[in-house]
Amino acid sequence: MTSDGDYDLKDWRDEIDRVIASTRKGLQSCP
Repeated sequence: MTSDGDYDLKDWRDEIDRVIASTRKGLQSCP
């Protein structure tokens, strides 16, 4: 159960990081 939780948390962080990177790239490309 703990391992599953850790995996879920890692997946969440990875997804958030990906979204942030995409948003930053979009903002930089806008101007």
